[in-house]
Amino acid sequence: MLLHHFAEQGALLNSGDAPRNYVERSVHWQLDLDGDGRVLGLTPLGLQGTRGTTHLIPDPSRSSEVAAGLGSDIGEYVLGWQRVDRKTKERIANAKTPSRQRAFRRLMEDWAAQTEPERDPVPHIVAGFLQSGIVVEQPVDADGSQYVMLTVRLAGRTIPVHESASAAEFWAAEIKRRKGGISAQGSDNTREGFCLICSQQRPLAMTVPGSIPRGLLPGATSSISVASVNGAAFGYDGALQLAHAPLCFPCADDIVNGAVHVLSHNRISWPGQHSVTTWWVSDSAAEQVAAAIMGTLLEEGSDDPDDVSEVLGSARDGMERRRSIATAHFRAATLGAYISRLVVRDWIDISLSELLANVRSWMTDHRVNGRVFSLRRLAVSCGRYTDKRYAQMGSKSDDRLADLQDILLHAALLGLPVPGKVANRVLHRIWRDHHIDGPRLALLQLTRRGQPVLTLDAPDQPAAYVLGRLIALFDSVQARSSDGKINRTFAARTLSSARARPGLVLRDGIQLAESAWLPKIDRSKPVSAMALRRELAAVQVLITDDTALDRPLSPSGQVLLVLGLGHQRHRLFERADEARARARARAREADPNIDSDDTDNSGEQ
Repeated sequence: MLLHHFAEQGALLNSGDAPRNYVERSVHWQLDLDGDGRVLGLTPLGLQGTRGTTHLIPDPSRSSEVAAGLGSDIGEYVLGWQRVDRKTKERIANAKTPSRQRAFRRLMEDWAAQTEPERDPVPHIVAGFLQSGIVVEQPVDADGSQYVMLTVRLAGRTIPVHESASAAEFWAAEIKRRKGGISAQGSDNTREGFCLICSQQRPLAMTVPGSIPRGLLPGATSSISVASVNGAAFGYDGALQLAHAPLCFPCADDIVNGAVHVLSHNRISWPGQHSVTTWWVSDSAAEQVAAAIMGTLLEEGSDDPDDVSEVLGSARDGMERRRSIATAHFRAATLGAYISRLVVRDWIDISLSELLANVRSWMTDHRVNGRVFSLRRLAVSCGRYTDKRYAQMGSKSDDRLADLQDILLHAALLGLPVPGKVANRVLHRIWRDHHIDGPRLALLQLTRRGQPVLTLDAPDQPAAYVLGRLIALFDSVQARSSDGKINRTFAARTLSSARARPGLVLRDGIQLAESAWLPKIDRSKPVSAMALRRELAAVQVLITDDTALDRPLSPSGQVLLVLGLGHQRHRLFERADEARARARARAREADPNIDSDDTDNSGEQ
């Protein structure tokens, strides 16, 4: 299925005139030759501060074997340059470099031998240059792994060698020889059959020509093969190569081009993650709508509920007006790599209308105190929290799940609950750093998708949820009794132990409130103390099962505990804001010239 969609994307890119088995590469150097094969100059490509320029060049699709490209290749093959160690920045001699340079020269000689000079003089000029033994010194800032493009200047024109008149035709034949079973002596052992992709009777490739650049996928140490069976243990019935996955040469080329294209566009990648996710739609007319939906889901700044409603609402309206959008399909692939092999971690194929419904549900289900959060913000909240900030994504101390991106994105796109291991990690961080905020509460709510939504006004509240509310109220009473001057709050002291001994924490809170905090408030603000006693009693009676807190809380009970604490804290913050607003209003009534900032700390705490 995935290969079909890659081939479909590749076919859309191929105009019919584009050469087969050419791929986009960043070329760093251009070596110019004249009509007699003399060197005119070596020019670095790219503007200052950039690395090379993109060119469509032949792809030799090599892994460990020696295989040269046509007219353009890395400096080690073209000119025998040494590679540079990335850490030490020193050049490293390689015993294989001479054989690689010879392979490039032989390929150019074979091309010249099969091409008449009158039709295309370019291969003859390049072959003469290579046979002359002229050495092009490696610049100080050059690396043997960087691409070098040869050009020939004829009749006032600069012709890239890989774009000469006979280059595409020769390269297609060369790829068929390498990948289709034609021996070096010329005997054609190419098999024919029905292609898995196009269902046409065509010559079949033994291996997939072309490869995905390693920079597009994490975990790759070399160019990545889309499909390969190079050991009997990996193939069905011990068959090697593509014996049971027949692909014709055009479709195999389309698969690689399509994979490279989708991985280069609409790419979702986070630091420290072992995969990337790319998405596309079956109808180009619907791409703008899909981009709006995905942007709302992923991007920072999308946590304004009004903005989210506007984007998702306009997307829905657009689907109703345009049938091409309503019938489009959304596809996403989560991909990684192991050395030079492609790893498919997830595949999603749903209608665009289903995607819209799932994302709307995701936004509704994790809304906390009227706010929604981008998926990136949710992922950040799973990490370590110190010094009033979260650890950066991908840092050594972030303490996040290795597959966090895949988990959250999969759940959001398919409308599923977030797995329990995410809740366990969030709870672990809360017990360690005692930080509870909107994104963390949102993640815990998402693990309960499909269950009744809990609010402070909901009936039949679970005992663990009520305990969390009471801990927040104990914190408030403690702060009121000491005018906010507290070394350590009740929640900070007892939240971790509430997991194992919830009943004991509840009794301690009640005892401290009745014997220490409320009597102190009663001496200065008896009305406030009475109101606090009534509120504590009203919440306590919500625990209908006296034995519910006599045993350690389950993981789901711990989630309820934190949600209750977070929801009650927000209610208390709202009350404090309202009290400050009332104080500012009273102050302005008494003195219209008073600065409103002078009353920010007035009112009840």
